[in-house]
Amino acid sequence: MAKTKNKKPNKETRTIKPTPSTAQPNSRAPFETPKKTHNTTTFPLGRAPPRADASLYAYLASFDIETPSIASDAVPGLNTRSAGEYSYTDIQLPVARWEGFSAAACHARFAEMLHGRDTRVTAEPASVSPQKGIAGKELFSESCVVEFLGRSLTVHLNRALEASTAAQNQLQDRPGAVAVCTADRVGVAFQASVGGGRAKGQREVRLVGDVKVSWKWRSEWRDDDAPAASGQRMEYRQVLSQVHFYMNRAGCRWGYIVTDREFVALKRGERFGELLVADAVPVEGGKPGWNVAFAAWYLHMMAADDGGEWSLPTSVKPQRKITRLAQRLEELQAQDDQEEQPHDEQEQQPPQPQQEVEPQPVRRRSPRLAARALQ
Repeated sequence: MAKTKNKKPNKETRTIKPTPSTAQPNSRAPFETPKKTHNTTTFPLGRAPPRADASLYAYLASFDIETPSIASDAVPGLNTRSAGEYSYTDIQLPVARWEGFSAAACHARFAEMLHGRDTRVTAEPASVSPQKGIAGKELFSESCVVEFLGRSLTVHLNRALEASTAAQNQLQDRPGAVAVCTADRVGVAFQASVGGGRAKGQREVRLVGDVKVSWKWRSEWRDDDAPAASGQRMEYRQVLSQVHFYMNRAGCRWGYIVTDREFVALKRGERFGELLVADAVPVEGGKPGWNVAFAAWYLHMMAADDGGEWSLPTSVKPQRKITRLAQRLEELQAQDDQEEQPHDEQEQQPPQPQQEVEPQPVRRRSPRLAARALQ
């Protein structure tokens, strides 16, 4: 019987690892670190990055992010209230439109800066990973929206402002009291103008705004045909009154509201409660030459101008405004009643003469005659 104890295994049955020369072009060892490429920045929506020394126009146009989905437990509700400071009744009706805030106005005023050779941006555009359909990235509170905008729009906008304005006029990344800006969480504090009567290093608030969530405030709720006291229209004006209060307190002309879906610029009028509202610009997408980065940059650049246009004296809130509003509502109700009165009079006219003439003959009769009349 032949011995097979020392039989060597067949070489053809061995597992042979490919050598670098025989490996497939796209294969690599399991823990092999891929070589770094020259440009590793990804753009979720497929927009090509600008050159390293892109024009300001190209840099602003490159902003293209994907907004996160809204969590299912994010339900509509009331916006911030403040008794005695601001209320939806402060905003005058009808709410006027700010026609002057547009792409045409932006490019007409800053065309040389947007396309000039002297204004170049060397920083890379803000890049945000895909957001939609990922449970861990869903928006469920105002803090989530603040955080998302802080790492996307604010970053991109700051880099554009660094290239287009002096170093002292920069958007504040940090919110609230940390940025020495107590007007609100996203207000912008610029250094005081030269000769403005302020101490060295003191900052002035030239532009204020507020972050809201799209399930509590939308620009489409301004519907002029809806009743003034309807729920959505009331919330629309309530947020306007909050930002109007910040603008009036700071003595500035411009402000804005930004949500996870849109950016809306505001302009304060000379009278208390007078507010002009621009058309909303979507946070995701937008038109060529007019996306949310362009709109936010344009508003900040107007505030950065030291010509003084940003400043507007504080207006005084009229006394007993709510009482006058109630009186006006009563007047409108009285007018409605008067318009309906002719129909009522036509129905009540026939019995009126009988009510006036019937009792008088009875009163003049003697008791005997009255008794006979009743028989």
